[in-house]
Amino acid sequence: MKRNRQIASMPATTTVRIDDRTNTTLDRLAQETGLAKKDLIRAAVERLRRERILTSANAGFAALRGDSVAWSEEQN
Repeated sequence: MKRNRQIASMPATTTVRIDDRTNTTLDRLAQETGLAKKDLIRAAVERLRRERILTSANAGFAALRGDSVAWSEEQN
C-alpha cells in the first residue's frame, strides 16, 4: 500500500521525441551548465513563451504608434 502512495505522488511526465542533433545539443548544454535536460527544456520553453508575449506587446505598441489619433489619445 505504501508503494502506491509513492507512485501517486510522483509528478506527471510526458515523453517528447527529439532528433539526434537536438539531443546531442541538450547533452552538451547539460554538461556545460550542470542542469538536467528537463530543466534546460523547461527554461527554453519559458524563454520562448516570454519572447512571444513581448513580441506581441511590441507589435501592439507599434500599431498604436502608427495610428496618430489613437497615439494622441493614449498620450492624454
